[in-house]
Amino acid sequence: MAQSRKKPQPVPEARRGISPKWIGTLVGCALLVYIVVRKIDDIREVKAAGASITFGSNAPPPSMPPDQQRKLSEQIQAEVEAALRQAAKAETAPEPPPSPVDLTGTWTTPDGSAIWTVTIENGYLVTREQYTANSNVVTAVGYGSFNGKTWSLQIQNIFGASGTAALDLEDDDTLKGEVVLDGQRFLLVLRR
Repeated sequence: MAQSRKKPQPVPEARRGISPKWIGTLVGCALLVYIVVRKIDDIREVKAAGASITFGSNAPPPSMPPDQQRKLSEQIQAEVEAALRQAAKAETAPEPPPSPVDLTGTWTTPDGSAIWTVTIENGYLVTREQYTANSNVVTAVGYGSFNGKTWSLQIQNIFGASGTAALDLEDDDTLKGEVVLDGQRFLLVLRR
């Protein structure tokens, strides 16, 4: 009697298990999700098509000596003060519209790393940024007008970057918007 040989049946896809290639992909995705969740406050930009995430720090670069930081801080403050005096002489300072919210005072980033002190000078809202790690140095100065909803301002920092910001008043205690410094865009949230 001849034995019949059974032809081996192919194993269905669902029964094969997960290949090493899929395990590597899943581990890579999990690692990426973990990094994004842990560094969510430092993300400056996400590009879907280019598949890139740009991280930035909320702290000033540590490579600049403190004496140089103080010197540059004094310089940018003097430049902004001169611009404000010039605007006052030209009588182009805006008449601030009445606002139910006074923006003057101290605002901080959600992580508490930076403080923005806001004052009114020559009809403009002026801010001086300081980091809590080095609170005796003003790292950035900005000024602009507030229309009751959006604070539009020009900003310059001690690291040579300058640009603009548009911060919307979300409630009496939160400003949120986009800052563009030398082409780099990032989200800024400030709270009282």
